[in-house]
Formats: sequence, C-alpha cells, structure tokens
Amino acid sequence: LNCLKSDQTSFNGFKKQTLTASEKLKTSVFVPNRDISMDIFCGDFNVKDFIVIPSTFQPNTLGYFNLQIYSKYELTVKDIKKVPEKTELSGKWMKNKNAGGCMNNPSWWINPQYIFTAHDNVGNVTFTLNQTSSTLQYIGLYAFQCDGPENTFGYRMINVLNKPLGGQPKFSNVASKSVTIPNVQPNTNIIIMPSTFDPDQEGDFVVSVSTDGSSNFDFNPVCDYLVKQISSKWSGPTACGCLTNNGWNGNPCFRFEIKQKSNNFNTARIGIIISVTSQLNDAIGFYIFNDS
Repeated sequence: LNCLKSDQTSFNGFKKQTLTASEKLKTSVFVPNRDISMDIFCGDFNVKDFIVIPSTFQPNTLGYFNLQIYSKYELTVKDIKKVPEKTELSGKWMKNKNAGGCMNNPSWWINPQYIFTAHDNVGNVTFTLNQTSSTLQYIGLYAFQCDGPENTFGYRMINVLNKPLGGQPKFSNVASKSVTIPNVQPNTNIIIMPSTFDPDQEGDFVVSVSTDGSSNFDFNPVCDYLVKQISSKWSGPTACGCLTNNGWNGNPCFRFEIKQKSNNFNTARIGIIISVTSQLNDAIGFYIFNDS
C-alpha cells in the first residue's frame, strides 16, 4: 500500500498525469493473507489530497480486495485507474433524469455534459454526436468555452456564461451532428453538451473528439455538484413580492454555509436554481445577502 500526494493539474479525477517513486509519502508493510492498515496525519505533509495505490509484492498476482478509508471529516474517494486516453464517450438521454431538451427549455442544464481540456497545441478540434438508437431524435450539439474567472473547474455548467462556439446549433432528425472549433490553444477548456430539441426524449448516443494537432488532451464527463434541495411556497404572509414592495423581507428565507476545510474560497463555486413547481402567473427571482 503506497500513499502519495495529489496535485491539481487536470479535470479527469486523476490530478497528476504521471507518478514517480520519489513522490511517495508513505509505504505500508507487505505481509501475506491479512489486513494492512496505515494512519496518515495530514499535518505531517501539509496536504489534504492523497493518492492510494494498493499493490501486491510480486507482479502478475491476481485477486480481489476492498479499500476502506476512515475519517472524522467528510471525504470523497474516486477510482482513478490509469486507462488509455479516450476520444469517444457513450451516453444516453433518460426521461425525468437528464433529457433536458434544447436551451429554450429551463431544464437544458441537466443534459449530459462533457469537458474537453487541451494540454498542448491541438489545432482544430471536431466534436461529433452520433445517435446509436434505432429511433432518431431531433438533435444538436452545444460547445461552450469555460476559461477565465468563470471556469467551471470540470463541473456541470448550470448558467450560460458565453455564446456557443460555432454558433447556435441547428436541430435536425439525423444520425450525426458535428461542430468544429478552430485553432484551440493550450489550457483551453470546452464544455460539450449533446441535446435533443424537446425535453424527455430518450436515446443512446456516442460523443467523439478528433484533432488535427496534438492528441495531448482530456475528454471526460463533467463532475456533478452536491445538491441540497428544500421545497417551500409563497403563501399568505410569505407572498411579499420584490424589494420595491413594503414587507418584502417577509418572503421565505434560507441560510446556507460553505463547509470548506480550506481558507481559500476563491475556487468555491455555488449554483442556485429556483424552480416553480406549480402554475404561477408572475416573474420570479431571488436575492443573496451576506450573513458573515
């Protein structure tokens, strides 16, 4: 059992492209037929992200194992096994889950999304959406650049920050759609979102990427946010209208807190969505206040 420090360098869940033995923080004992354990104190290494590599002593030894990680703090564990670089990903639209329809629909953001990250001069990049179901839907393919202060850091896009690259897609009942982004520079991040025209249309698809330059890029599904949901209503004394109305602060009010262990909140991204669940003949919005 080897433990290494993890540094943030890519979006694919595996934060380092390569590992070297010199980066190892700790090594367990190797003994046959028993549980192996190790304690790690983050303060000893001044890090909070680690890579754990279970290993047999000799190569070509086959078998199964369980990895358990205990902590009194909330943690995430991902399988980040190194696999050959993928240029093609399979997906599907499923009713009431991720078939959001085009961007005319408020549910557009639940569509499958993928992030392309260029690490070199990849040149012109072509993304292609192929339907693999027997029934063809009306489909389109969105591409959004997500660099700069609004960078989504590999997470799902829930707000439109830029116009689609290549323009608004044209939806049609065909087996394949493509969009080409010219001259993509290193460190460019692009969100790809395959979509049907109408929501709740189901089907299987494959999204692929090809370049005419370097193949040094990542192409992976986006990460999804942790979501907290509260249901409420405007009714009687809590239906108070916007700020221009007296008593506006009688509206429903909710407090949330970012429970981040780091003092650096520059990369903390919060998405807030208010959805109407009943017929409402009025515009809606919300206000954000500091509670520090």
